[in-house]
Amino acid sequence: MTDYCENGKPKDCRYCYYYGRHSCMLKVCHYDRPRPETKPVSECDDCPYGKCGPCIGWCTKEILRSLERGRAK
Repeated sequence: MTDYCENGKPKDCRYCYYYGRHSCMLKVCHYDRPRPETKPVSECDDCPYGKCGPCIGWCTKEILRSLERGRAK
């Protein structure tokens, strides 16, 4: 039997890290706060061409990958 619920919240607030002497130290429970939405990881995130301006329309990563495949043969 575990002392934690599915979302990681302790079953009793007394076992929480933020529980003080007699009550919780936070106004809003740490475990009830909404989680920040994460942006899906894209292949273009670290592309040098898209940082300063709009995408130029062709991907240099695909070209480099095809060249590496050609060398590997």
